[in-house]
Amino acid sequence: FYSVLVKSDGNGNIQEVYRVRLPGNPVIGEGKPENQNHAMIFSRGEFVQTIDMNQEGYFEEALKMRNALQEFAKRDGPLPTTILGLREHIFTGSVSSLA
Repeated sequence: FYSVLVKSDGNGNIQEVYRVRLPGNPVIGEGKPENQNHAMIFSRGEFVQTIDMNQEGYFEEALKMRNALQEFAKRDGPLPTTILGLREHIFTGSVSSLA
C-alpha cells in the first residue's frame, strides 16, 4: 500500500509529487485521526491546521485563529509551544448521539 501526493500539471493530467510506502492496511483505524496522520507525511512548513468537520469556517473561528497562532510565536523559555488544542463549537448535538 502507498500514500501518494498528486497535483495537476495544468494540462488536465495528474502528476505524482511524492510517494510513501505504508506499513500496513490503510483501512484499519478510525477515519478522522488516520486521515490527519496521513496528511502529516506530506506537510511542509512550520504550522499545520487540522479542522474538524464540526468547526466549519464560521466567523468566530476566524477570530480565534489569530490568537491561536500567537501561541507559537518565539518566546524566551526552555521549550517552545508545539501542540495547541482549542475547544470547538459542536452544532450537531441535537441530531447526533455522538456529539
